[in-house]
Amino acid sequence: MKLTQEAFQEFVDALETATDEEGFERVASRVIKRLGFERFAYLRIADDTPALLSSYPKSWTNRYFDLRYQKIDPVVQRAAKEYDLFAWGGAPIIGGAKEQQRLFDEATTFGIKSGITVPIRMGFGRIAAFTVATAEPIAGTDRLLAENTDVLRLVGL
Repeated sequence: MKLTQEAFQEFVDALETATDEEGFERVASRVIKRLGFERFAYLRIADDTPALLSSYPKSWTNRYFDLRYQKIDPVVQRAAKEYDLFAWGGAPIIGGAKEQQRLFDEATTFGIKSGITVPIRMGFGRIAAFTVATAEPIAGTDRLLAENTDVLRLVGL
């Protein structure tokens, strides 16, 4: 069995025993590290109210929501429009607002430089996204995407 298949099977098995958010965070952290990533985030937005489960630093997630970055985050905006997973990070945002570039610059200081996001459609206009992130440049993320596309899609859903 390939590493990615083993990682996914371990994820499925461990989810059966996760009984709360902390359990899910432990399971998700373990599988994404096996796939070569450092952090994950599951963000759900319903009725303009965000909910987050993540391994991102709490100081970053608090700042992100205090400044309402979910409203301007290009990754969240793209996840709301697209159906397939996508890689992000690296280059400055062409034509993007200064606030968006500041968001990415700040995220980098917390070890979030690039990643892959799986958009999730929840019905009635609600969206969610499962993101895996790393402090590595986008080139490394592109390689990890090529190696793990199917597993990331399944884990995200």
